[in-house]
Amino acid sequence: MAMVDIRAVVFNDVADPSDRLALVYVRQFQKSPEVSGEFRRGAGGRVRLFTRAGRAVSWSLAFGSVTREQSAWLDAHQGRLLCVRDDRGGKLFGSFLASPGQERTWSKDADSVSLDFTELTFSESV
Repeated sequence: MAMVDIRAVVFNDVADPSDRLALVYVRQFQKSPEVSGEFRRGAGGRVRLFTRAGRAVSWSLAFGSVTREQSAWLDAHQGRLLCVRDDRGGKLFGSFLASPGQERTWSKDADSVSLDFTELTFSESV
């Protein structure tokens, strides 16, 4: 697993790039690549590994001080194709299917939010 130190993240809806959300208090931006496969036990007790081509890359993102409006934006864009840019020039495309997990904080106006973002293969032409 790779841990990346990021201070700001901007989400853009790919279908409408003007529809954007910037979050500046990033607590976690962690990459988790995984290979799809399974172990199967065969006759005689032998265990074999079966894998599928390709690998899924998920990113665990956690944000602090997320307002109710920002949280509503994330809820409204669940399952949509998004472009995520960070303050270091990184860019990835993907989506999240589960509703963002919210945790109440000491502030009544802001929450902590976490989500699992799955990166998709995407190409751009200029």
